[in-house]
Order: sequence, then structure tokens, then C-alpha cells
Amino acid sequence: MCIRDRYQRRVRAKEERERRATERMKEYQQELNEQDSSDDENVNTSSVCFGLFRSKKKNGINSNTTTTTSTTTTTTTTITTAEHHRFFGVALTDVFSQPELLSIDSGLQCPIVIAHCVNSIRERLTIEGLFRVSGSWGEIANLKGIFERGEIPDLSKVDVHSVSSLLDLYFRQLPDPLLTRHLYDNFIGCKDVEDVNLKLMTVQRIIFRLPEAHLNVLRLMLPFLRAIADQSESNKMDAKNLGLIFGPILMGGEEALSLLQIQKIKAQATLIELMIIHCHDLLGAPASAPTSASTSTTTTTTLS
Repeated sequence: MCIRDRYQRRVRAKEERERRATERMKEYQQELNEQDSSDDENVNTSSVCFGLFRSKKKNGINSNTTTTTSTTTTTTTTITTAEHHRFFGVALTDVFSQPELLSIDSGLQCPIVIAHCVNSIRERLTIEGLFRVSGSWGEIANLKGIFERGEIPDLSKVDVHSVSSLLDLYFRQLPDPLLTRHLYDNFIGCKDVEDVNLKLMTVQRIIFRLPEAHLNVLRLMLPFLRAIADQSESNKMDAKNLGLIFGPILMGGEEALSLLQIQKIKAQATLIELMIIHCHDLLGAPASAPTSASTSTTTTTTLS
């Protein structure tokens, strides 16, 4: 079977998984609405997508879920917020224009959702299959709804795969990917640079053309992914595996329906792998960027 046929089969299988997942998410949302008639926030399931390389959640972890509220045993911190306060599907530049929506994570500003998810995962870096194993659909929907209502859940009590899936979903629902559509071709073009040092210099120049909000988040995410890769003996997620998963997450792009798109997906994976391995060379190594839970702190501003 040729490469194109294999990718087409993967795409068809992925579409079927998304269709079933959407139906399940609608059921969970209906249950949530019945249990809390005052909650007017609807969980958007139209773009739930966990990539071609993610595996199904293992049986025994939240596999007996019957309602969303029973799967997520979280303690939430209620904060004052606008009625239609939202994070998901909102441009990073818009979020950064509202300081009340941001956290200071290790000296770097980022949206509250990213900060809390990253810190929760940092505490469990050795768990196998981070960002490869999908979390509970109901738990993800519930967590998303909590953040959208302007509350902050206690993610330490949530399965780490649901937390990583929530972070995955946040990036996939950005109107413009983290590395932006505007610079997509510039980044992909780096694959043609053979000299490693020259390639790094080229990638670095493109990185610093990113909007400030996107660059800030990238400064947080790359060292975080490097910290995961450094624990690959335990979690089985080295830089190459993370590159395969985070290529479409951070860069976007169309599904692989042609040889050209297949080549672009490979280029995405290689580029993200390169960024992870050489993150400190590309972004510098800020003293405030931790690689373990012991050095991470999060300060959240009050939403208003």
C-alpha cells in the first residue's frame, strides 16, 4: 500500500472518530445543560481533533463515565468575570489585550488556560503517552466549560491525559495557529536548508517575526516540550514523537490528501522536533523558564 493510501485511510478513520466523539460530546453537553439550567455556555465540539498520531485512552481510566460531573472531581476557584468570557477560539492577540485573562508563568505572560495546563502536566512528566493518549471526552468538555465560565479548576485532581487533551484542543481552536499562517511557508521552507547552523539561524529569524503574543506562548511551550522529551525514557515521548503530534497543533495546515501535503506534514514534524531540541538556542534560555515542577510557579490575576 502506497503512502498516500495509508494517509487517506488514516484521515477517513480520524473523521469517523471525530463524528463519534462529536455525538458523545453533544450527549455530555445535554446532561450538563439539564443539571445546570443557568449555564448558558455551550461547549463547541465542531473542531474537536486530536491529530492523526493520538491513541485511544486506555480502558480503566475514566472508562465508566456516565455523566460529565461524575468524571471530573475538581475543586474550582470562582472568580468574577464577564457573562460571555471565553478563551477557546479567541485569537491570542485578543486574549493578550485583556490582562485579566493572563497568568504569569515563570516570568512569561500567557493565557490562564495554558498556564494551568502546563503546570499540571509538569508535575507528572514521567507518565507514559503524554499528548499521545487522549483523555476522557466528558472530562475535557467539563474542564473547557469551567474555564469558559471564568472559573479555575484544580487540575491536580484531573487525569493528566485529559489535561493534555484540553491544552491540545485550545491550540487547535485558535483562529490563527501559534506559528501563524502568515509565516507557514517561511517555516516550511527551512527544510531545504542543509547546514544545521544556518537552518537554526533561519528558523530563529522567522520565530522573532511572530506577533508578541504568539512569541510569548512559544517561549513557554518549547522549553515545556523539551522537559517532556527529557523524560522520554519514562513517558516514551521523545522530540521526534512530540514533533509528529505538535506539527499540526502549532502550525495548522490541511489534511494529508496529496503527496505535497504529506511532504508538508513531514516538514512540520521535523521543524517542531528541531525547535524542541534546540529551544534554548532558538529562544535563549531565560532563567525563569523551568524544566521541572520543582521550579514552576503560577500567579493568576483576578478576572473582572
